[in-house]
Amino acid sequence: MQRVAYAVLMMAVMTACGGGGTDGPVAPPAPVLSTVSVTISPSTIQLGQSAGAAAELRTLTGAVLTGRAVSWSSSVPAVASVDANGLITSVAVGTATISATSEGKTGAATITVIPIPVASVSVTGVTTLTPGSASGFTALLRDAAGATLTNRAVSWSSSEVSVAQVSAAGNVLAISPGTATISATSEGRTGSAVVTVRYNIATVVFNGATRVKVGDSYAYTVTARLADGTVVTRPLIWAIAEAGRAVVNASGVMTPLQAGPFTMQVLIDGSLWTASYTAYDWETYSASGSSFAVLSADVPVTNRFGTSDRPELIVSCGSAGYFFLWVRLPHIVTQNGAVAYSFDGATPIGATWDELSPDYRSLWYRGTNANAKAFVAQIAASRQFGFAFGEFNGSPKVAPFRVTGMTGFVAPLYTLCPSNAIVARTSGVAGVEGAEGAEGADTPVAVGALVMTAYETARGVVRAGSVSEDAVARRAASARAADGSALLRAWPVWRASTVETRPAKRVQ
Repeated sequence: MQRVAYAVLMMAVMTACGGGGTDGPVAPPAPVLSTVSVTISPSTIQLGQSAGAAAELRTLTGAVLTGRAVSWSSSVPAVASVDANGLITSVAVGTATISATSEGKTGAATITVIPIPVASVSVTGVTTLTPGSASGFTALLRDAAGATLTNRAVSWSSSEVSVAQVSAAGNVLAISPGTATISATSEGRTGSAVVTVRYNIATVVFNGATRVKVGDSYAYTVTARLADGTVVTRPLIWAIAEAGRAVVNASGVMTPLQAGPFTMQVLIDGSLWTASYTAYDWETYSASGSSFAVLSADVPVTNRFGTSDRPELIVSCGSAGYFFLWVRLPHIVTQNGAVAYSFDGATPIGATWDELSPDYRSLWYRGTNANAKAFVAQIAASRQFGFAFGEFNGSPKVAPFRVTGMTGFVAPLYTLCPSNAIVARTSGVAGVEGAEGAEGADTPVAVGALVMTAYETARGVVRAGSVSEDAVARRAASARAADGSALLRAWPVWRASTVETRPAKRVQ
């Protein structure tokens, strides 16, 4: 039995070894490669990035084969190259096919190289232009790392084509004054710059009164010129530098609130221009028992020798209780007592006032305390009081007074002088004579001289040591020689002061 089993075993071994050879066992044949497939991860990359390619080899039955040699290639190496290990490197924007070959079998996959995306856009160029001028604008594109990008499509636009236009190449043309936003867009990213179109204004002149009365309103305009003298019209923004001294509205109408200097401002196309002005108002003084409310004329008066000064309208309560109103003329000797006055430009009214000797440089209102108060109240009810008079050996003069706010300054004088006693005046002089309770010392000349002396003391005016030659001649001549009617005929109705100009200063 043992011999039979051994024989059978030997026969099996011999059969397995191929018919009885004596060289040992034979290895089975290698599996046959049927397909090669390629995968790329990622399949889309940005220029400058890399990707990995893998080849999978399988038999006909789908079994995965390993350890087989694989060679790699790119259909477009200028777009993407691949090394022996399947590492793909981007070279340029485009598409390439990456192939893997093993034992005569080939598989492939496509990779796409895209540009590095734009992360930000900044726009540069000259942002302040004059109408008709042009400037080339540039769009600077950067990636997320801040590197500059080139050769990208850029589209341009303007928010206000009536102000500035921009071409497809980024050339900006200034059309008219204003502001416009110039934008550049690339790959969904936008950058912009604000362009201001304005004139290069060289000079600015303010047009309007340079000396103004508190409480009155004055209209101002501006003349703006280019370097060649061309006048341009631009939007204006008005302001006062010193808060509380004056106010000005959007149309350039200014009202001073306090006496003293102040600065007007106007903003033109981003530049601030200024000019200085002075506001005046009623003033009050006291001296030697007398009190005074004083207002200077709106415009100066020039005497026949060329000296200019502003007459003064004065309301006073004297130490003797007399209520006075007069006009003081610092550098003019009066011709006679014929005057004319008007309220708010109405028809002038002729009257005779008294001249104060010995200098004849003041004209006094005639009448009782009650009459003087009533006349002052009539002046205070108006805004403008015009006063015309004659100059000795000269021409008629006009002194306009802006009497706004007069009541508040004169009211205390009413209280100081409550008496309405008759204050009679003798012809040609200003004073008091025959008033109730008056003594012989209260002569017209004495009272007028005392009141005037007290006023000039309060003002700090140094009185001349001698009477002027004109005054001497005036006394020698007939005080009533001049023709008052000629004065009235010569006086035009006063409406407003002349328009003055003042060059402005650019402060920014």
